[in-house]
Amino acid sequence: MDALTLLRRAHDAGLRVKPVGDQLLVQGPRRAELLVRLLAAHKAEVMVALTEADERARPASRKCRAAVGAEYWRDLFDERAAHREFDGGYSRADAERLAFGEMILEWHRLLGVPPEPNHCAGCGNELPGEGGLCLCDGAYVHFDGVRGVDCIVKYRKKCRGLQSRRCACSGSTRRKGSTCCSN
Repeated sequence: MDALTLLRRAHDAGLRVKPVGDQLLVQGPRRAELLVRLLAAHKAEVMVALTEADERARPASRKCRAAVGAEYWRDLFDERAAHREFDGGYSRADAERLAFGEMILEWHRLLGVPPEPNHCAGCGNELPGEGGLCLCDGAYVHFDGVRGVDCIVKYRKKCRGLQSRRCACSGSTRRKGSTCCSN
């Protein structure tokens, strides 16, 4: 039996199969134990099939979606705003504000500098052992009695500033007062 057929049968039986390092992680119902044994017996072929499928699904680069251009981002903004307005029950103005926030977060996820581990994304200082407050993009900030929300505010300003500069350079609609950093 080839690896793709085996993976389809595993999926149909309710198994979730993914590569973790050089091992297969298989989760699902006990009744599919026979399929788990088959997966283990064909591990090398299954790993190759999973890796190839993952590489086909992954964009060519991290910046691939951003490289699509302004039209892509405008369409995505309109879609997200409409979703918030019609499915979420928000006014058009509130829906657009929320959609704009989503766009900034998405842009930051795609093009932002990954947060430095064990350091506050707001002030840059080292975080205590417990790690601080984890934000939705994986960054950590101080959130304590000494700093309050200062680091969250600093991080937000950094993200919005980076996004505005990049937006201007990509040819998207410029925000008031923004300048192109390539000038």
